[in-house]
Amino acid sequence: MKYFFLNLKTFLRSQQARLFWIEFAIIVVLIISSLIYLDPRAKLLSALLFLVLLGFIFFSSFAKARTTSKLKLEQGLVDSIVRHLEDAVIAYDGEFKVTNFNKAAQALFQIKEADIGGEIFDIQSSAQNPKYKLLRQVMFPSLAPSIKKISKAGQYPQVVHLSFENPYLELQTITIPIKSTDSTGKAFVKVVSDQTRQISLVKSKNEFVTVASHQLRTPLAAINWAFQELAKSELTPEQRQEVFDSGSMAAKKLSNVVKDFLNIAKIEEGRFGYEFENADIVEFIERIVKEAGLVAKQHNVNLFFEKPKEVIKLDFDQARIAMVLSNLIDNAMKYNVKNGQVVLRIKEQESE
Repeated sequence: MKYFFLNLKTFLRSQQARLFWIEFAIIVVLIISSLIYLDPRAKLLSALLFLVLLGFIFFSSFAKARTTSKLKLEQGLVDSIVRHLEDAVIAYDGEFKVTNFNKAAQALFQIKEADIGGEIFDIQSSAQNPKYKLLRQVMFPSLAPSIKKISKAGQYPQVVHLSFENPYLELQTITIPIKSTDSTGKAFVKVVSDQTRQISLVKSKNEFVTVASHQLRTPLAAINWAFQELAKSELTPEQRQEVFDSGSMAAKKLSNVVKDFLNIAKIEEGRFGYEFENADIVEFIERIVKEAGLVAKQHNVNLFFEKPKEVIKLDFDQARIAMVLSNLIDNAMKYNVKNGQVVLRIKEQESE
């Protein structure tokens, strides 16, 4: 009951009650006129009729006002949610007149809602303005440079993946039909999700896994070779020790590669960093070449390092540079000719 009177008080003060007050004034005038000009029986009957009519008008106006207020509240809630969504939302009618263009859409397409809201966005008119290029390709996916249809043709919701090169963008659009407010035809809502970062992360991870897998082959091949050599009985103790040391070194390298695999999680979390330290780059490369020497024998390739006489110390991340150098050396041996050679040199870059 308390809420009823609060709603009643709000209704009587609202703009929606203006029509009721006008009708109330008219009925009061009619009641007064009937009391003056009609006979006693007619006066009572007309007064009752007018009062019933007044009550009906009041309660219908009150109910309509409550329904309207509820609809406005729900509409305001929906508008607030849509405007603050992270995904871009574009609402338009059957004639492609844009009725809603949220903040995320404005940021993605670099277009203000005031410039496009209420305007008919068709292929011909949008082609005349260069700043509408991306939006035009999203609204009409067949114009996009690369399109992948995820849902079946003619089936809603329509889900389409669009790829762009300049600038690089990966967008997924979901188009949903809705009933227009005036029931004259269909309207549509297009939700555009920017998946550029997610897809870039997946590609980066896949590339990392490919490189790391490539790195696994070198130490595994060296370990396998070491076991095969150790199985030979004709090896001298010195040769056996040399093979053992080479296999141990390859096992250590394999452990480092596995450690790099574990860094994938750090990459996704943005915690993947570098560990720079001052070290002798000549000694470092010499160690990498020695590790690759076992694989060079298997490929029948001669591997050389033209070692400079002077000591060269640099600040670098040994684990990352080792991965790069090992990958380059491994490719150079793998795609070489039989009895070919791979030569490593250190050259000082001339300053510009």
